[in-house]
Amino acid sequence: MTKLLLDAGHGGHDPGATGHGYREKDFVLQICRRIKQIFDTEYNGITVRLTRSDDRFISLGERSRIARSWGADVFISVHMNAFNGRTGGIETFKHRSSSASRSLQQNLQSHMLQELRKLGNTPNRGNKDAGFAVLSGTYKHMLSCLTEVLFIDSPGDSKIFKQNTFVERAARAHVLGVIATRSGITRKPNASASKPAPSTSSNSWMDHTGQAVTDLQNKLLQAGEKLPRFGVDGHFGSETLQAVQSFQSKNGISNPNGNHYGVPGPQTMRALDQAATKPSYVGKGVRSTYDGRLNFYRSKTWSNPAGSVTKGYGFPTIVAKHKVGKGEQYEVKNSNGQTFYITASSKYVRVVG
Repeated sequence: MTKLLLDAGHGGHDPGATGHGYREKDFVLQICRRIKQIFDTEYNGITVRLTRSDDRFISLGERSRIARSWGADVFISVHMNAFNGRTGGIETFKHRSSSASRSLQQNLQSHMLQELRKLGNTPNRGNKDAGFAVLSGTYKHMLSCLTEVLFIDSPGDSKIFKQNTFVERAARAHVLGVIATRSGITRKPNASASKPAPSTSSNSWMDHTGQAVTDLQNKLLQAGEKLPRFGVDGHFGSETLQAVQSFQSKNGISNPNGNHYGVPGPQTMRALDQAATKPSYVGKGVRSTYDGRLNFYRSKTWSNPAGSVTKGYGFPTIVAKHKVGKGEQYEVKNSNGQTFYITASSKYVRVVG
């Protein structure tokens, strides 16, 4: 029985490489999850674990320790590369002092080229040696490699990883590389190709459960979306779908005619992360509590008012807050999208919504 430990690089506060609106940590986690799902559902003779199954940070030393303490036979750390936007390709590393891992390295590199070139051309950067920390901590105890699956900042490689089948091809390549290296891994009788796990580049989130959905639901609530019936239950059902669609529509990410409407892809996730750091008043309305007429302005000033509002009236959307002289003003928009400025003092206005 082969024990395979998959290590999705980076995670948590560490996004890894970035490019074209994508983050390395997201892609490699999707690939590792899919590798595990394929082995679990389609093959006998192998047990698979992940160093991380969600978006969390794990130190390099802890990743190696997990592999050693479990007694893994094979360790694969999955990454995506970046340089200057002008370089692309695939490469696979083993530790410079390891000869035992050479076969695994060659098989992984060969199958990645074979599978990913079905989606587009990308350079073969070859098999290389290095002293990466995760390889240094594992190579004496097991076969260990680190794969670099394309360059996330490469215009050429982006034509591959932007395709919906990229994660599936990358995962299948790793599966084939392991099978070619380790004996005793056999296909389960009557096993058909399993359905890919939900990813941010596919439309298969519906009915998925787990920590990824829980994290998504928490971010939706932080962004002001509603989950009135089920709340944060870790299940991507119709209520969560509607919340994602609502968020996408409000932020101009997608619409009912869009191909990815309701799919929490990289752009949606990035916008959710940004929304979680917004001040609580942004996106809400503001109304006058002043008994007289309260002035508003066309620019950040306290002179030459553009108009005034009476008590109970105001603006539907706060965009930001600015320091103006000795006071503060809300930057607001009216129902026609016009921008104005009004006092932010709680003596004269209140935030609503």
